[in-house]
Amino acid sequence: MELRNLNTFIQVAELGSFTKTAEKLGYSQSTVSFQIKQLEDELNCLLFERINHTITLTERGQELVLYAHQISALTDEFKESLKEEKEFN
Repeated sequence: MELRNLNTFIQVAELGSFTKTAEKLGYSQSTVSFQIKQLEDELNCLLFERINHTITLTERGQELVLYAHQISALTDEFKESLKEEKEFN
């Protein structure tokens, strides 16, 4: 599972739009769609319901958002600890 895909997933969940996420992250809309599709394929479940240009998180998507935020926070924490370690050396 790629962190980039998880971060894109978090943005789509928060913004409620593949297009807005693409604009915010500087990606094409097709890149955002591809990253979400990769996650869905890897997890073998739908993360978003797509109805008439509206997306909503599925139950599994809601569950993944919680984990994705934790993973993102832990990754940031680890990067910060590496940065602090380099400053001491």
